[in-house]
Formats: sequence, C-alpha cells, structure tokens
Amino acid sequence: MKRTLLLLGILCLISIHSVFAQDEAIEYTPCVFPVPLGEILGETMDCGYLLVPQDYNEPDGLQVEIAFAVLYSTSPNPFPDPIIYLEGGPGGSALSGIDDWATFEMRQTRDIILFDQRGAGYSYPRLYCPDIDETDLTACREQLESEGVDIADYNTINNARDTNELVLALGYEEWNLFGISYGTRLALTIMRDYPEGIRSVILDSVYPPVVDAYVEEMVGGAGSFLLMFADCRADDACNSAFPDLENRFYALIDSLNEAPITLADETVVDGEGLMGMMFQWFYDSTIIPYLPLMIDELTNGGQSVLEALNDGTLPIYESEAINDPATLLSDEIYYLLEEVDDDTYNALYDALYEWDFSYEGFTAILYEYFAEEDALYLEELLADVGDDQLERLYALLTYKDVSDTQGMYDAFECYEEIPFNSVEEQQALTASANLPVQYELLIELPNQIETCALWQSAVAPQSETEAVISDLPTLVMTGNYDPVTPPVWGQIAAETLSNSTYAEFIGVGHAAIDAGDCPLSIALAFVDDPTATLDLSCIASMKMEFVTQMPDLSGE
Repeated sequence: MKRTLLLLGILCLISIHSVFAQDEAIEYTPCVFPVPLGEILGETMDCGYLLVPQDYNEPDGLQVEIAFAVLYSTSPNPFPDPIIYLEGGPGGSALSGIDDWATFEMRQTRDIILFDQRGAGYSYPRLYCPDIDETDLTACREQLESEGVDIADYNTINNARDTNELVLALGYEEWNLFGISYGTRLALTIMRDYPEGIRSVILDSVYPPVVDAYVEEMVGGAGSFLLMFADCRADDACNSAFPDLENRFYALIDSLNEAPITLADETVVDGEGLMGMMFQWFYDSTIIPYLPLMIDELTNGGQSVLEALNDGTLPIYESEAINDPATLLSDEIYYLLEEVDDDTYNALYDALYEWDFSYEGFTAILYEYFAEEDALYLEELLADVGDDQLERLYALLTYKDVSDTQGMYDAFECYEEIPFNSVEEQQALTASANLPVQYELLIELPNQIETCALWQSAVAPQSETEAVISDLPTLVMTGNYDPVTPPVWGQIAAETLSNSTYAEFIGVGHAAIDAGDCPLSIALAFVDDPTATLDLSCIASMKMEFVTQMPDLSGE
C-alpha cells in the first residue's frame, strides 16, 4: 500500500533536511500537518518518519512508517533529556494536537517529542478504509489484509518497541515518558520492557494492564455520576437549588427513553443518549459544574442548558483574540462552508487544490463560491495574511482530520482487552455493586465482542494482563471524576511502582494535567527533580463548585 502524503501542494514549498539521521531508519521530511504558528522547520522543530518492521520477527516484511515531530526546547541551554509524549485513545494522534504542545510549559526546558503510534494518525499504514462504509468491518479488514497489513501486529508490545527505537534513533541518551489514558498503558509497558534510559515517568489518567476494563466499565462510569450526586448533596447551594437530584435523574432517563427530545441541531436524545453524553462530559472539568443544572432543567421540561453544552456555547471561556490571520481566515471559511451544499463544497475544494498560491487566485475562489457579502469579508481577512503564510493557509484548509483511528482502537481492544473480559464476570460485578438499573446503559462489552468477531481473533500473551513492577521515579495523576480511567486504577498501578507518588485531583475528569495550575505545577516540579518529595498541598484547596443558575449567554 503506497502512502499518500497529505498537503501535496506544500511539500515542494517547505525546506527540508532531505537527509537521513544517524540511524538510517529515520528520514526527516516536510510536516504533513499545518506547522504551528511561529515555528520554523529545520530550526525550531523537525518532522519525519521512523521506519520499523510491521512484525519485528520478519524485518523484511511490510514496513511501518512512524510519523514524528520534535519541538526543540525554547531554552538556549535545554536539559538533554526530552519529554516523550504517549497519546491516548488507543488510536489517537499526538501530531494532531501539536499546536498545544508548541506552547506547553515543559518545552521551556526540554525538547518535546510527539509521534503517532503505528496504525494511527499520520503514521502508515493507518487502520482506516476511506472508501469503505465504516460499519463494514469485514470489508475493511479484508482490504487491509490484501495490502499486507496484519492487524494483530498493531498492539502495545510493538508500540513500546517503536517508542524505544524512535528515541534511540533520534540520538537521546536519557528521556522522560509522559502518557495520558492509553498512553499510560504504553508507558507502563515501556517501563517493563525498555527501562534503560528512562529518567522519569508521568502517568496521567491511568490504564494499567492488570484491570479488566470492560468488566468494570459500568461500575467505573457510574462512579462519576454518583460522585456528582454526593457532592451536590454536600453543597448547600447545589442541594437547595436541586433537591433530590439523583432520583429525579433516574426518572428523567426512563422518561427520555420513552419520549426522546430533539435538539436544535436535530440530534435526538433519549435516556441512553443522555447517559452517553454525560459520560463524555465527565472527561472535561469545565463542563461538570453545569451538569446538575442541566438535569434539573430537563426534569422541569426545559433544555437550554443541554442545548448550550451540546453546541459548545457552554462552558463560557474567556475569549482570546486569534492573532494568526491564516487561522482566523480558515476558521471563518470552515464556518461559512457549513451552509453550502455538497456540490458547491466539492467544487470549492477542487479549485483550492489547483490554487497557485497567489492572492489573486484565492480571491477568485472566494468570489466564485461565496455570496458577495461573505467574499468581501473573507477578502478583508486575506489581506492580513502575509506572503509567508499562504502555504500554511492552504495546509489549514486541506489537512485531513486523523485525530482518531477507530481501526487502531479496535485492534488494541480485540487483542489486549476483550479476550480477558467476559459478560458473565461483568454481570457478577455489577450485580454485587447493586447499582440503579439505568447505569446498564453504559455497558459496551457485548457490542465490542461483536466488533472483535469481525475485526481480528489474535490474543495477547497472558503477561499483558499482569501488573508492571518498577522502581523508576513515577508521578501517578488521577481525577476523582474520571469516568473511563477511575482513580482506583491509578492506585492499583501505584501499588507495584515502588518509587511512585500518587496525586488525586478534586473536581477533575480525564487528563488531569489540563485541569488547572495545581496539577500542572506538580507535574513541572516532578520533571524538574523526579527524586524530590513533591508538594501536593495545592490539592487541598481544590473543590467542586456547581453552577446553579443559567449564565447570561447574550455576551452583553
């Protein structure tokens, strides 16, 4: 299968190394995603591919290209040990979030290395079939197999080896691992299989191999809901505003299953759908405070809070002016394209792919495919885009969203989780938990078993279900509202990590480091000196503060 590079129009326009690194497995190339504003390829950052065998036991077989980027430290005298970020998912793309990493605080002292794990993101092959209906798993699997892909080789064992191969090929002698969610599962495997060279490890939202994720899915997910109800009861303002919230919530779920509601964007929400939406919203610490208000309004026949959460009007963030004209223009074009028909959309992109990177050519496209008033507005924004940003504008408008790869997600689940989870064990655990029946709507195990029957039948070694034992300096971070990697999983992982510090953050969902100054400051202190005793006192000042009245969304 020949990899088709994205953004072909800019590949010849960006200066590149065009040389191999000290290890011939690495090739530096143009970035196949928009380069962050202010970055200079070959100076402040580099992009490339690491070439590794799909099957390490068959080195002459299909080769996997691991897409990576190195964001060089902004310090004139950085520490020699970089941060190796391990993306979650599984199937997530670290490179898709590079803009955030470009300004991440740890870059002030160290290089940041990002890469897309095998089978995902910008790496090749990607476990995705663009020309096949995503529900036709059999056809997609057969297409991938016809191109030499063995889905069984896309697993954490090989991800761990890929990571080690990459950092060694880049020439680093010591490094720090930073994994979030599935990235912690990968980090633990690296700690077990390739400990040499690791200076420190941050495990954020921990997914240890010893847990049976699907057996525990209902109990773990229910924990976030139950914590919210308990916190609301314990808060005088919340309890007064929303009395008996928990029982009203269960009645609401039953009611919506009988009579679903329709949102402004035509999304139909029944009880199961609302449970699923809330499960996802528990990931985000900024959304959790609005959930009791939403439940209360829904039980009283209103849905304005649900609408605002669904369309992104809530939460209210402090607006930050976009100081990048290319990003502003591309954002406005994307917004206007939501209103055009498919024929116009496709014709515009056909013209865009033929654009000669001139102002005149782009202006002609605007006036041909947008209403005159909109074209005038976009032309004004175009005037602020400098000559050196035209290629980036093209990249922003044409790069593909590879932030999630379902095929890689299923490859992991079918190899390392489903074979070790059973419906019977799940039923026994949920029965012993004595939870309200509504939480059964969170169960995904039967559906995933059906998926795996179509996707692959390979099974991981039993060793991949055992706890990782290590004495490497490790910071274990969890959020007490995390619905998918609950705090107890972090505690379980820490039990066999003899040199670990456990930190549980209050009012925080998934990816604790994103939840404010407290978790970030602790992580920064840890990386600065992994052997020092950490000051966790800021956690004591954290608390959940619920919103009890609908905010003014008028902007006035």
